[in-house]
Amino acid sequence: LALEQRGYRSAFPQPEPTWHWRTRMGTIRWQLDHILHDQPFRVVDAEVIHAGKSDHFPLRAELALVNQADAATGGR
Repeated sequence: LALEQRGYRSAFPQPEPTWHWRTRMGTIRWQLDHILHDQPFRVVDAEVIHAGKSDHFPLRAELALVNQADAATGGR
């Protein structure tokens, strides 16, 4: 919340698990990792890559520089 108040936004429109831990009771999943951006950028594409052997999944985001007119309207 403190970062949102400073103008930062998540590259992901909906929370998505980025961390997982397998237990005898099942898999625990949580969104621990984030990609944040502020003006003058907007998100073109973002994804959590469900691959690899780490308990944290890789994140990828493509950002675009917004022109001043778009930035004034708060383009995502």
